[in-house]
Amino acid sequence: VSTQSTGDIVEIYSQNEAKFQNIVNSWKGNEKGSQNVYLLRFTEEWVLARVMRHCLTALQKLRNYERAVELLRLLLQYPPMEHRRGAWWENLALILDYHLKKKSEAEQAVRDGLADPAGKLENTIGLEIRLAKLDKNFKSTFTFEPKTITIEVETLEGSGAAANSKKIWKGEENGATLLTGVEHAALNHYINNYNFAEGFHCEGGIVSTLFGILCWDLIFSTVENVFYNQYQYCPLDFWTVDFYKNRANQFNAHFKFLRELSAESLCEVIAEIWDRNFGTGCDGLNWDLFTDLEQCQRCISCMLPSKLADLLELYVEDIRGRRSGIPDLSIWNKETGDFVMVEVKGPGDSLSNKQKAWLSRLDDIGIRAEVCLVKSISSKKIR
Repeated sequence: VSTQSTGDIVEIYSQNEAKFQNIVNSWKGNEKGSQNVYLLRFTEEWVLARVMRHCLTALQKLRNYERAVELLRLLLQYPPMEHRRGAWWENLALILDYHLKKKSEAEQAVRDGLADPAGKLENTIGLEIRLAKLDKNFKSTFTFEPKTITIEVETLEGSGAAANSKKIWKGEENGATLLTGVEHAALNHYINNYNFAEGFHCEGGIVSTLFGILCWDLIFSTVENVFYNQYQYCPLDFWTVDFYKNRANQFNAHFKFLRELSAESLCEVIAEIWDRNFGTGCDGLNWDLFTDLEQCQRCISCMLPSKLADLLELYVEDIRGRRSGIPDLSIWNKETGDFVMVEVKGPGDSLSNKQKAWLSRLDDIGIRAEVCLVKSISSKKIR
């Protein structure tokens, strides 16, 4: 939302507030309870709901926090956007606590948010951090601490054409010195020092790509009202919670099938799907992520089929919510069977709540994941 448009957006909010309130009330009466949420995007109601979200941003930009609180409380009652409720509870608690200094209301908002089943793990982490500040007797239920290693890498500090004070990190590949970003510097360090053979900086790309390949037939299975033309890269409900709900039995059976495979059989399954569909578009699937099928097979052979199935199951339960926060690097060595996902942090950087949540989930399913803190050991100006 640009500064110039905030006033106009707030005016739109004033004109449509009562109309949106009526829409929220109609959901309370369960008049639309059976409607699939993903079909709402083609309605006037959904457009208005999205406008209300932008109005929230405008109200906060204008520091009109009292009205922002009113709108947040209204949005929290709108079921089709329940996937945003956790973040909205965090936003509400922040405004009440920090901007309006209403500590008791902020504490109640936090407790309501923690009790809301629509909240996600990253929202729980954020709300508990705030509650610990509001209630000194509160003890967080999230106590997970990821494994953390610290490495030292030489840096050059940019100037002139390479300005903005962004550090340039030195790496090494095949005996040659590289100037690169912090993630690739960490990747090179793991390969050169920790007996890993290959990997890449792709964040959530590896999960979405493996999901697209191994679950291809389910993604493009026949479900009512999700395909309207042959050029769709995914079903209409793909980015909603309905995607998993509408296919829960099929996905559960498929994950059971994957868990029972041997590593060799899993490689055969992925080869068949790869050969049959390579190059065909699918949201989230990047056919160019792996250099070829063989590299993809080397990667998955380092993950037990049961763990890979658990990972894909985590992802499909909330594709929109869990597509971000996945560790930066995926690195493996087929000869040793080692696989690790690494969240890289340079100087002054820290883990987001989404990243903490993903590191915790990966630990729960037994996939090695860790944080790599990269420290600069020398700085020289580029001239």
